[in-house]
Amino acid sequence: MLRGLFRLADQTGRMTYDVGEHPLHDHYRFELHHVKEFATIMSMLPSLRLKLDIEKGPLSTFYVFDLGHEQFFFHCVHHLASDYLSYKVFAEDLTRLLLDQQVEPPTVSCQAWAEYLHQTAQDLDLASLTVPPPLPDLAVSLQGKVAMPGSTPGGRNPECLVGLDISPSTLTSTANRFGATPIELLVTALHVAYQEVFHFNVMGLAFMTHGRQPVGNTVFDLSRTVGFFAHYVPVVLDAPRAAGLRTTLRHTQETLGTGIEDGVKLTLVRYLRDFTDPAQRRPYEIDPPFGFSYLAPTEASLPSDGKQPLLQELTEVMAELRSIRTVDLPRPFELAVTHEGDRLDLLVIGQRNQGIPPMMQRLLSVWSDTLRQMVATPDPM
Repeated sequence: MLRGLFRLADQTGRMTYDVGEHPLHDHYRFELHHVKEFATIMSMLPSLRLKLDIEKGPLSTFYVFDLGHEQFFFHCVHHLASDYLSYKVFAEDLTRLLLDQQVEPPTVSCQAWAEYLHQTAQDLDLASLTVPPPLPDLAVSLQGKVAMPGSTPGGRNPECLVGLDISPSTLTSTANRFGATPIELLVTALHVAYQEVFHFNVMGLAFMTHGRQPVGNTVFDLSRTVGFFAHYVPVVLDAPRAAGLRTTLRHTQETLGTGIEDGVKLTLVRYLRDFTDPAQRRPYEIDPPFGFSYLAPTEASLPSDGKQPLLQELTEVMAELRSIRTVDLPRPFELAVTHEGDRLDLLVIGQRNQGIPPMMQRLLSVWSDTLRQMVATPDPM
């Protein structure tokens, strides 16, 4: 992806992707800066990030800061050139190289994995696929352009955010008490809030996962493969209303255990199956109203002296992901969760030039209240 540039195709805002050599433009940029204080480096980073340009390049920039007695490396890449999952692999390998550590050998190529997925889509037995039930229509009006609380200026997609004083360690320890993972806890709290606000049992999520999710009996090792792997798959949860946190959590665990694999298969059939008639694809076109993504904190292996030569900031990654949402979303709303230091942020992101409706703001409020309740529960068993 770093060998291409993006250009506006028409007045609708659609983009074209052009791969190849561009003699007048740079795909990469490398700069060396001699500075005297670390504070100078941090003050320079915001302006350096603005040098990315998806039409003229560069899409990726590399900066080395020389303090004389030590050096720091900063790498910034446009979100269209690399998904977050792939960037974590790249950053880990680059960190090892900078620390003169051994880098793990490469695994299967992105091309081989893509070919496998396409063939799998042709070979899947459609009769064996579990197609989720029809999803209810949300009674949420998107009409009008009145800015609601949380809306962003400049035509960008509006958002509402709630910050909770829940650190990554607190979320993990709470999940352990419930016998769950953090993401199972987050989805359970969301489902409980959804049922209270919309009065529906069934909730559909376009769940962000990645291409390393096993499909069938694949033996591919994708642990160090870099490529466009992040994607959304449909997941449908239908726990009974007022079932209680424990019952809803167990249902969430069962659904995410099998539902993600089913969702991956449905996605493969929808996009990669060679149907002769478009009508044959229609039963597999499940379109949940919500997208859901969770960016967990990065885990970097630091040397014994605790110094990290590669400057990584998850906060800035999220800032860019949110700032570029200037196009119509494929779903009415995106729900996102991320950690910013010791704070857990819950976000609702809406359609461009629209406000966040009151019911979605209420969903965010009940979602956060449910998480607080789960954290405060001493013995959920």
